[in-house]
Amino acid sequence: MALAILLVGFGFYRRLDVPRGGRSPFLELARVPIAALRKWWTSHYSHVSCGIGDYYYGGRHCLHAVIPEKRLRFFNRAALITEGDLAPDGTIAKSWRICTVQQLQDFKALIGVLSIWSSCILLSTPIAIQNNLTILQALTMDRHLGPHFKIPSSSMVVVVQISAAIFLILIDGVLVPAWRKLIGGSLTPLRRLVMVGIGEALYFPGLTAFYYKKLPESLKSISAAMISMDIGIAYFLSTVIIDFVRKVTDWLPDDLNHGGLNYVYWMLVLLGVINFGYFLLCSMLYKKIPTL
Repeated sequence: MALAILLVGFGFYRRLDVPRGGRSPFLELARVPIAALRKWWTSHYSHVSCGIGDYYYGGRHCLHAVIPEKRLRFFNRAALITEGDLAPDGTIAKSWRICTVQQLQDFKALIGVLSIWSSCILLSTPIAIQNNLTILQALTMDRHLGPHFKIPSSSMVVVVQISAAIFLILIDGVLVPAWRKLIGGSLTPLRRLVMVGIGEALYFPGLTAFYYKKLPESLKSISAAMISMDIGIAYFLSTVIIDFVRKVTDWLPDDLNHGGLNYVYWMLVLLGVINFGYFLLCSMLYKKIPTL
């Protein structure tokens, strides 16, 4: 039914021109690692001697041109001008051998964002496992409200969604204004990610804002899709973890009253601590890439 609705509304979608001369932004960024690999053995390449004039800026004079930074400097050679890269009129002669400095900067920015994104997969996995275990726990609970009404086990997940909605109101109405009064600054997306333990109400809005602000201009439209992909991988990984636990332990039998559900949650705590350390490492290494 969802697919049918999608196809029915296809004629009403707003169509936008593909940026950069009709090229896919993914293909544009893919030129960076390929061009860097093709220039692996560039003999005269030197990070010390190369100046602004040695790099390709797309045939335009940029007043604020910058030399690519040394972080991930292997890819800098992708924008380095070598013999045969440019035509006599200054345009690119071999498109998969050189890229612009802006494309290089966008590629580095994408790698930085992907490092933060990868740390959020295990962050979403316990949420997915909790949703599954909540239903299993509900099956062993007394869900009667009075003599004539029994709460369906699958409806217990709604409690989590209601709590997230309540905390979302509290965060926007109480926490954010209090933060501004105490700290004197705004609650930036990266600070929201650091405070992700408060719950989903802070996690998803902060992550969306972070992706939208930090992704390259050509990829901002996929900022929301990255969260969906994150959640999709997390739910798949949660199934793998649950199957593994059921095979090697007796923590999750058919009757949870005779299992070790508490050990499952302690395992998730351990995975969360390890992932939090990985996130702190990624956040410390993350650095905003300047644009031209």
